[in-house]
Parts: sequence; structure tokens; C-alpha cells
Amino acid sequence: NLSMQVISPAVEELGFLVSSFNRMTMQLHDNAQELGNKYRDLESSNRALEIRRRYIEAVLENIPAGVISIAPDLSVSTMNKAAQGILGVTSFVALQVNDLFSKEDREEIQGLIEKAGRVGIISKELELKTKVRTVYSTVTLSSLQTADGIPRGFVMVLEDLTDLIKAQKANAWREVAR
Repeated sequence: NLSMQVISPAVEELGFLVSSFNRMTMQLHDNAQELGNKYRDLESSNRALEIRRRYIEAVLENIPAGVISIAPDLSVSTMNKAAQGILGVTSFVALQVNDLFSKEDREEIQGLIEKAGRVGIISKELELKTKVRTVYSTVTLSSLQTADGIPRGFVMVLEDLTDLIKAQKANAWREVAR
């Protein structure tokens, strides 16, 4: 019980000891209350961060564009379902960016990563050869940095344009046939 106070009419050494004990228990009581308040604030902040994290995950999992987060060492940190579908990947654990793309595409992707590191954001339409199929895609790479300018990796967004390109080609052939 940190709110306990000793009441004693003692003087001199015993009186000094009683007053020191009372002062110490009061300080411990105040510190315990302050720690309790900070703990509740921290719990509240953690709950808010968890809610926000779940919301962002839900958004990323439900957009049609593929989103890949890349660590500074070019390992794949996260990848949404759309990116897995576009690239024909079932698991991204322990993968490097180069593991996601064919030999023909690696050089192009590496160049985009280097350029994004210099300019911040870069976008290019590419014909990517995956394990499953050829995908016409817009690849956008954005460099992630802290407020101090320290590199934190990259975000790659893949927009699958395959169906759009096929429809445009079919429409062009229809026009030619007319």
C-alpha cells in the first residue's frame, strides 16, 4: 500500500526516519500512478496503431494493383495477393527482387530500382515474362526514406495491363478488317 503514511510523534533520528519513509512512499505512490497512466496511454496508442495496420493491410489486399515492399538489401518484405497473382508467386518468404523476374526482366527492374533511388519515383510500362505467362504491366517504383534522408527500401506497384492491351489489339484488328 503505497499510500500508507506513518504517524508518529517521534523526534530526532526516529522522526527523521518516519518523515523520510512517508516522503518515499508518497513518491513511490505518485510514480506508480504516473506509470499506470503512461501504460494506459501506450496501450491506447498500440491499439490505434494495430487498427491502422489492419486497415492498411485490408486496403492493400483488396486493390487490383500488385504492391511489393522491398528492403534496402533488395529482399522482398511484403507482397499483396494481386502482386502474387501477377507474378505467379505463391510465397515471398526469403525472396530477393531478382527472384521474382525472369533473366530478361531483371536488368530492366534493377535499372528502375537504381533510378528510383536517385530521383524518388519512376514508372515504366514493361512486358514481364513470369513463370506462368507474359504480363503487360506498368511498373512504378518509389524510394522510401526517413525524414533524415536515410534509405528504407522501395515500394513497387504493378498494374496489370494485359487485358487492356489485348482488347486494344483486338479492336485494332477489327478496324484493319473493316
